[in-house]
Amino acid sequence: MKSSEETDDLIYETCLIGQDITSIHELTLSPNVHTLNLHSNVISRLEGLDVLHNLIHLDLSSNRLGKITGLGTLILLRTLNLSCNGISEIQGLHSLRNLTCFNLSYNCIDNVSGLKELHGPGFRLRQLELQGNRIRSLPQLIECTIGLRSLEVLVLSHNGKDNPVCRSEHYRSLYLQSVPQLIALDGFDREGSKYSP
Repeated sequence: MKSSEETDDLIYETCLIGQDITSIHELTLSPNVHTLNLHSNVISRLEGLDVLHNLIHLDLSSNRLGKITGLGTLILLRTLNLSCNGISEIQGLHSLRNLTCFNLSYNCIDNVSGLKELHGPGFRLRQLELQGNRIRSLPQLIECTIGLRSLEVLVLSHNGKDNPVCRSEHYRSLYLQSVPQLIALDGFDREGSKYSP
């Protein structure tokens, strides 16, 4: 049921995929955990993470989350996967200064204004995945991502799953022109070649 990597009785990795877990509160988690994988469970609320001060990687993909909350104490978090949930609004990110990779693909997001919480020189977000959502407004997308100073890779369309904004005329060229720090959009670099990090 539980897969962990242990060293000197300290649990650094906890993997509980597909265990029908309904709440993080029902778990006994070591404060030393660096990686927590709760993919494909039935968790509907982001709570019970406040003791995980050393958490670096968190995967809550394919659950039943509707909101982003309870991340305020995860200041070391580098990767966050919240894909394949029912999230409709981006919020609660202001303390995630070390976050470098954020996957919000396949949710119900149509407004990305919550990304402004990650604006400024103190934030490190480099890769953002948003394919399979409901984002329509190119001006809002530009406004909310231009301040992500470290952003290099943005995915709004992948394998036929996109956002309505991707179907706008000149979407790619207008976005790349407006957000100069970006290296790759939808898997292709600025020259149109396949991007591989």
